[in-house]
Amino acid sequence: MNQHKKREHLNDLLIPVILLFAVLPFVVRLSLQDTGLNQFLWYSDDGSILDLYAYLRSIWLIIIAAAALVILAFRFGIYKERTRRMTFYLPLLIYLAAAFLSAVCAKDKQTAFFGNLYRYEGLFVLAGYVILSVYCYQILERSRDFKTVKNAILVMFAVISVIGIFQVFHEDLLQYEWVQRLVMSAENFEIYGGQMEETFTGNNVYLTLYNPNYAGVFLVMFFALFLVLALTETEHRKQIGYLAATIVAAVLLWFTYTRATLLGVAAVVLVYGLFFRKKENKKFRYVIFGILGLAVLLVVVDVALGSKYLSRLIDEKKKSAVDSIYTKDDGVWITSAGETLVLSFSEDEAELVIRDADGKNVAVQPDADGEYILPLEAKIRCNVLEMDDMPVINMLAEDYTLLFTKQDGTYYYYNENGKLDQMAEIPAVDFHGLEYLGSGRVYIWSRTIPLLKHALLIGSGPDTFAEAFPQNDYVGKMIYAEKTSRIMEGAHNMYLNIWVQTGAVSLIAFLAFCVIFLRRCGVGYRKADAEIRSSLPYRMGMGCFLGCIGYLVCGFFNDSTLYTTPVFYGFAGIALAGVALDRTDEAA
Repeated sequence: MNQHKKREHLNDLLIPVILLFAVLPFVVRLSLQDTGLNQFLWYSDDGSILDLYAYLRSIWLIIIAAAALVILAFRFGIYKERTRRMTFYLPLLIYLAAAFLSAVCAKDKQTAFFGNLYRYEGLFVLAGYVILSVYCYQILERSRDFKTVKNAILVMFAVISVIGIFQVFHEDLLQYEWVQRLVMSAENFEIYGGQMEETFTGNNVYLTLYNPNYAGVFLVMFFALFLVLALTETEHRKQIGYLAATIVAAVLLWFTYTRATLLGVAAVVLVYGLFFRKKENKKFRYVIFGILGLAVLLVVVDVALGSKYLSRLIDEKKKSAVDSIYTKDDGVWITSAGETLVLSFSEDEAELVIRDADGKNVAVQPDADGEYILPLEAKIRCNVLEMDDMPVINMLAEDYTLLFTKQDGTYYYYNENGKLDQMAEIPAVDFHGLEYLGSGRVYIWSRTIPLLKHALLIGSGPDTFAEAFPQNDYVGKMIYAEKTSRIMEGAHNMYLNIWVQTGAVSLIAFLAFCVIFLRRCGVGYRKADAEIRSSLPYRMGMGCFLGCIGYLVCGFFNDSTLYTTPVFYGFAGIALAGVALDRTDEAA
């Protein structure tokens, strides 16, 4: 009898699900990757990057998804009677078809299929997401299956929480030698050991997920799961454990210092409130009071530590008097407050000539240091100097240095990568000076929206946003991104990102799946009777459903990533499985 019971709890078909939730978040390995982007003027001549978090993780995900696909193929062929209805996954098949078409038509097919530049979300990874979601939906058939996955998640969260707690106290485990030896080869340790630069300084929590923003989205999803488990658990000891996990998730979430995730948490709590029955309203009030109490405590701690989070709630306004800078055949055109001046070399290229837009010389005398102060509203100082055996116009525009030179009768910007590039007019949506909002997100959106009309059917290809974005918008980056050489890898909006990379059709298909998913789960979990609501599949599925809502809300301010999106698709599969599980399944 005991052997039979033990055998019941060992479902080896759950291994891909366990790997997805309990192992994938810890896949960290240093590797040198060739981006191939050195062909672009906006990228350095050295196309190689050191990747620590994404490349190997993408390989693991593809392998896990491939194994899941093989298992599903056998299952669909042998156990047809156990196959659940798949119609609501049809939009995701359309999404993948559109992504495949975009990848085939992409200029950079290597990136489109396999990914690139710290992200590695190529077509194979996108397909892996969908496969693993279907796998979770089809494989979780019994209450014990949900219990196994829940336990795997709890183990993962316990370990990753320790890493996060260390980061709260300014201790990044990656800085320890023994950890570095685990995440890099002996050869790489000889080169980079002890020299790993912290991606994020201070006590920002980023777990093993590269970026605090990604950690924030990750924590929102698990906060939702643990919150539901805590409030629906009847066994006191377990309830305390789930409640502790919920609080830890909330505290770590605070120390990511990400603002968008607050909206995710709010959405989770508000939607959860809609699922409470009248007799449970008192319990929901306790939830609200508990969250508010914890928030007050965290605010007090934040003030005591220097208001690091509170100071981020309102963006510092960034406004420049520089309207535009263009490089043309006859010089460098600068516009400020509607007034334009043109800078060019004298005939011997030793002095600076300053003209207005009509070509008339403007009399400006150099100061004692030989610098010209331009008669513009913007604070701009210029002079001519020699660099790399060529004369350059050295411009200090509002505390930022820009270099220009002349080659073959045309003026160029000498960028931070040591390459000559044109400064041209960049199509943009005018947000009337609000581009600084969202840590510059509105700026990125203003340059991304004009790209949408080129991706109505197919996009630039999966994971090719960096190549589609106007990276030569050096003036925009100077004002809103603090660095002209910064590479915009994503739109910081999942929905815009999908449209640009895989086309409007793929976005419509993805949104169609989201609508079907929300309706299916919303109705199913809302109308479940008392017996179903007390079951683990319902409770866990409900938590995963709310976690997906948090992810979709955060998606307005964050991109899809290897660190968060696998959890979303896995949670979606679990939530749909929880709805599909009837009393017969539960009793089996």
